[in-house]
Amino acid sequence: MKQVWIYFLIQSFVFLKFTEQKSLDSYIRHYEEIDYSTHDLHQSHLRSKRSVGDKTLRFQFHAFDRDFKLVLNPDNQIFDKYAVLENHGLVDTSHIYRGTLEDDSNSRVFGYVIEGQFKGTVRVPGDTTYHIEPVRRFVNRVPDPPKSHSIIYKEEHLNLDPHRLRREAETALGACGNDKNHEWMLKVSENGFRTRARRSFYEEEETPHFHNKYAEAANQWGRSKRATLVNRNTCFLYMQADPTLFDKVKITYGNNEERTKEDIIGTFASHVDAINNIYSNTVFKTYDNNIRYSGIRFKIQRTSIMTRTTEKCDNALQATKFCSD
Repeated sequence: MKQVWIYFLIQSFVFLKFTEQKSLDSYIRHYEEIDYSTHDLHQSHLRSKRSVGDKTLRFQFHAFDRDFKLVLNPDNQIFDKYAVLENHGLVDTSHIYRGTLEDDSNSRVFGYVIEGQFKGTVRVPGDTTYHIEPVRRFVNRVPDPPKSHSIIYKEEHLNLDPHRLRREAETALGACGNDKNHEWMLKVSENGFRTRARRSFYEEEETPHFHNKYAEAANQWGRSKRATLVNRNTCFLYMQADPTLFDKVKITYGNNEERTKEDIIGTFASHVDAINNIYSNTVFKTYDNNIRYSGIRFKIQRTSIMTRTTEKCDNALQATKFCSD
């Protein structure tokens, strides 16, 4: 009888822990609400932006039974120093930050601050990766959004493939076409990889290629060819946002286009930072294993944020291909 009661208590505890989970949508299976002063964080961000000396930004909150004390500084690793936003000039990256937790120097924090709200990730060795997001991103997307201004959730609480079962069923019905597409993608990726592998080992005296044509060095006379070259382990990116993304983000900022552009720039940075976390320690090999190299990093050198106006989406005769949903 005693064993039965113990079993009952254990099952009850498991059931209660399960029912305590707060699911937000089909992707986020559990989250916690967090609260900190958005006014104070916004003021700290403005001070950091104005300062010519110490630009450190600090703020803290409590979640998942621990204190998060973030120590951040403006990031200079994701965007090239002379990165441009088409039709606007140099990209403003002052709202993008990188840092650590105050009590864990091995942790990694990356994200951006807009209107006093932080969106980003906290990676804690031996623990997990935490994702922090403003609630405004979920307004009109979920029936009952959280009451706080921000939420936090763990990596393991993410359902990264909520439509897996449906896709597997569709694949079973049309496997032949998918197999052909898969084979085609493999051929393209292998050909492209071999090309990039050879390109990465050009001698320093050779003429620089398209990937750094927007750098200041490549556009000034009187400098040696050696000065125009960049780290050969760095891949430079051109990031684009189409009108559909612009409109969706703009809604969350009350149609404020300036804040919308800041958010998209921050999203670009977050994606590239995540890519760098994956590939910085990856060893790349050519198909014949004759060439091996590592330490690959990605940097953004050029960006474009398209709107319905820039793409003439309301003009049936002049609308670009980016106008389609």
